[in-house]
Amino acid sequence: MSEFEAANAVTVVDAFLMRDACDAMLAIGDAGDWEQSTVARRDGTMVGGGRARRSQSLCGPDLRTRAPDQFEAIEAELAALFSIVASHLEPWQLTRYRRGDGFDYHLDCGAHGDHPAGERRRTILIVIEEPQAGGATHFRALGKRVSPRRGRLIVWNNLLPTGHCNHAMIHAGRPVWRGRKTILTTFEHELPYCEADRGDAEWQSQRMTSS
Repeated sequence: MSEFEAANAVTVVDAFLMRDACDAMLAIGDAGDWEQSTVARRDGTMVGGGRARRSQSLCGPDLRTRAPDQFEAIEAELAALFSIVASHLEPWQLTRYRRGDGFDYHLDCGAHGDHPAGERRRTILIVIEEPQAGGATHFRALGKRVSPRRGRLIVWNNLLPTGHCNHAMIHAGRPVWRGRKTILTTFEHELPYCEADRGDAEWQSQRMTSS
């Protein structure tokens, strides 16, 4: 595989999570306080999703503490399959899409270049709840559509070998037309994310005050 092919690769692993593990994650969601999903602007600030992103999210470091054994198992498998280091991951987040909800075409990189942990190198997405219709992840420039199958893992690179944002990875969460889609996601950074927590708070503060 060439560097170009590797940079544009979208890897799909079916049955990455079994049904009981998906049910456990949904139970965590049922007990959580969901908020309207936000989007990151190029200056790093977070704003409401508006028409571009229609979904609800449950996130924060405490999400992982509700099922530490399961998250450790997921991270161990990601390390075995993709050499992903858990300390480089953002806090996990659950996102749910109801009928008509979706996330318009966007990139997962470009707003974190000066973050203490660097850019979002890879996206890790796990389908926890499968809708009855709609909800595919569509990579427009690649002509690739990935259906949201329960337990399915989707991983892709956000950066070129040069470290720059790979615009070929523009993608969308297509609208859900029937049922509900719930996904579990995180992002792998170039440097350890957990060690950048204090710097992250300072970085967010600077971005909020400069906007």
